[in-house]
Amino acid sequence: GGGGAGVVGVEVGGSLAKGTLVRKDLQDIDIFVVFENEDATKELGGILKKAKLRGKVKHGSRDYFQIVEGNVIFEIIPVVQVDKKKPEDAENVTDVSLMHVDYVKKKIRKNKKLSDEIKLAKVFCHACGCYGAESYIGGLSGYGLEVLVIYFGGFVKFLKWAVRGGGGFGYSNSRFTFVNDVGPPNSRFTLEDGEKFVESKSLAHPKIVKSKSLAYLRGVKNKSNNLRSVPLVIDPEKYFKNGNEVLQELNASKLQSPLVVVDPTYKFRNITAGLSYPTFCKFVNYSKKFLKSPSVKMFEKKEFNISVFEKLAKKKKARLLKLKLTTDRQEGDIAGTKMKKFFDFLIFKLKKKEQEVLAGEFVYGGAGQEAEGYLVVKEKKEIEIGGVDSGLRDAVKNFKKVRKKTYVRGGKVYAKEKVDIDKVLKRANGAGVEMGASMVSF
Repeated sequence: GGGGAGVVGVEVGGSLAKGTLVRKDLQDIDIFVVFENEDATKELGGILKKAKLRGKVKHGSRDYFQIVEGNVIFEIIPVVQVDKKKPEDAENVTDVSLMHVDYVKKKIRKNKKLSDEIKLAKVFCHACGCYGAESYIGGLSGYGLEVLVIYFGGFVKFLKWAVRGGGGFGYSNSRFTFVNDVGPPNSRFTLEDGEKFVESKSLAHPKIVKSKSLAYLRGVKNKSNNLRSVPLVIDPEKYFKNGNEVLQELNASKLQSPLVVVDPTYKFRNITAGLSYPTFCKFVNYSKKFLKSPSVKMFEKKEFNISVFEKLAKKKKARLLKLKLTTDRQEGDIAGTKMKKFFDFLIFKLKKKEQEVLAGEFVYGGAGQEAEGYLVVKEKKEIEIGGVDSGLRDAVKNFKKVRKKTYVRGGKVYAKEKVDIDKVLKRANGAGVEMGASMVSF
């Protein structure tokens, strides 16, 4: 129909426009309404009303609208016209979405096979729970996968690289738990028992150490001896001289992921910034499995199966916790992220009390305001606390005030503390209110 004032055009975007759409129970189709400027984007609601289209307002970097028809979700997204030669002028990341469409289409025109190769990669990633840049998934976005498959020239070639290059992370142990307790996400992580940090002399080429029993992180130590991960770098359009230059030029907040892929349409953007370390480990492990014995089954999404956790709990004489999580935030990425952060916070609190978290799984389908969390915890009923230097009289006095029984070992004062997992979780739940999520039951 006729556009409103300030509308330059309407274009279909996303996978449908690129020819990389895969079959799903719920299809989402992106429709971009291109406006002349930022102010004009606010007219979208009025335009839809005039056209008698009932959309649900969704809050994002700009408000957009969702219209559900059967099993198709139409997302009507306002964007501002951008000069393709000056992508840096885009004030909002969605404004370059149509440039992404052009880039992928151009590459597929040159090599028609890429379309199917990309679809394979998407279905594969979805099956192993690594698809989607939403924070609670921490996976690869559709565009990220498209660029990677195009760059490596195919699905299997991409997997082989992930196992080889991702092998620089050398994760032979998929049970990596990263706790974002301080600082930007993924900037700090805890190394579990039997894991070793290998310092890499060169940022671009990590030292790859092969070992069956240990998991490795590649990276460097900074001055204060904190571990700092060093990402793998891919620059498809060769905008920079080398990986080091990429790491220097890109905004530090965009370098928290294990993989940095320079956006072919805008050189200062990392299109895999949303990828988390645990999800990348999972992807590398899944790829290894697939390359070893390829099977169609590996393209089928497996729902979380609690029996695996039940067996583990029984074998290790541990406790299986089923948590029901809830939030009052907007369903989708925001709700999922709040609940996932809270779930990670509960794990952090349990570990602080020396409880061994053997396995954890966060389950959220992407809709609604509820999620489930599953944990297998090896309980430690009593822990040792303190270690106050016996020479520090005031500190010892204060310590003894709180603790009834104390004892000295090696010149330090200690006490025993009884730990009750239920109480630890209940206390942590009190803090959840500020985090925008909480636990209904466990």
